[in-house]
Amino acid sequence: MNIQNGISLLIAAIVAWIAYGQYHTNLQNHRFALYDKRFKVFIALMEFLSHIIREADINQAVLTNFLINTNEAYFLFGQDNEIEQYLKLVTSKATELRMTNRKLSSDLPIGKERTELAKKDEELCTWFYNQIDISKKLFGKYLIIK
Repeated sequence: MNIQNGISLLIAAIVAWIAYGQYHTNLQNHRFALYDKRFKVFIALMEFLSHIIREADINQAVLTNFLINTNEAYFLFGQDNEIEQYLKLVTSKATELRMTNRKLSSDLPIGKERTELAKKDEELCTWFYNQIDISKKLFGKYLIIK
C-alpha cells in the first residue's frame, strides 16, 4: 500500500508539473499575442507620423485609416491610459494641421493672419517631427519584451 501511495504522489507531482508548464506556455502565448496587437498600433502611429512629416499635411483618407488602425488602443492598453490619450492628442493635432493648411491654401491674402497661420503650420510640423522619439518612449513601456 505504501508503494501505491508513493506512485500516486509521483504521478500527481508529474501532472502538476505538466499543468504548470502549460500554464506558463499559455501565459507567454498571451503576452506575445498582446505584444503583436500593441505593436500594430505603434506601427500605425509611426506610418501616420511619417506621412505627416513627409507631406507636411494630412488628408481625410489617411486620418480615417489611422483611426481605424488604432481603434483597439482602449482595449489593448487599458482604460484611461496614456496611450489612448496620446493617440487622441495626435489625432487632434493632425486635424489642426489639416485645417491650418486648408486656410493657407485658400485665397487668404498676404498679411498678419496668413503669417500667423504659416507660423502655426511650422510649429505643428515640428511637433509631429518630435513625436517620433516621444512615441518610442511612450510605447516602449508596453512593448519591451521581458
